Amino acid sequence: MPAFRVGAAAGLRPLPAWKRAADFLFVQVSYSVDALLRWRDAHPVERDRAAGVEAACDQVLQLRDTGAFAGVHLVPVSRYRQVAARLEDLL
Repeated sequence: MPAFRVGAAAGLRPLPAWKRAADFLFVQVSYSVDALLRWRDAHPVERDRAAGVEAACDQVLQLRDTGAFAGVHLVPVSRYRQVAARLEDLL
């Protein structure tokens, strides 16, 4: 079974710290292949298998704490057991 991974969208500009913790990035299409390659060289994504799970759970908790939403729809796909266990521990 493949591991759960969390991705983030990015443009051809510097990444905020929380996006650098993503397992993978979706980069905005550009008309310049050279610009895309320079951006990719400047933003390697490290391999922390738990980073995506922790980031997703942290965001769920932050949304809950605002009281502004009735719930969150989270689709963890193949890491659903790990996410569920982590959220149960935190809630």
